[in-house]
Amino acid sequence: MNPEIFSWINNYFYGNKFKSVLNNDHCNNLVKSYVIFNVNDSYESKLAPGNYSNSKEADFIFGLLSKLFELMPYEMYSYGIVTPYLKQKSDLMNKIQTPNILDLIDSLQGKEKDIIYIQMLELVDL
Repeated sequence: MNPEIFSWINNYFYGNKFKSVLNNDHCNNLVKSYVIFNVNDSYESKLAPGNYSNSKEADFIFGLLSKLFELMPYEMYSYGIVTPYLKQKSDLMNKIQTPNILDLIDSLQGKEKDIIYIQMLELVDL
């Protein structure tokens, strides 16, 4: 696991109780290990209990992905976009035409990708 991601998870969820035995100094990425974005002035639309969408976040993810494809082409890197909501997945699928990149959290669990976008929509506490 990338040391920066491990450090964040270890600190945030486990109170720094774990120690890493791997050294990933050889990793040289064009992007940071993890970034948390807050899309200001966006709002969730609740269509049914547990089913939300956010069009501004979908636009943001599409724009970010388009720029990243210029730096790190889809043909050379594996990408994954996950969201917990069916409606948000549908909204993103209408924008992103790249195959096998978008799914619900349950469906992408256990699969490895070079770059993962986790779109939570209601992430207020981070």
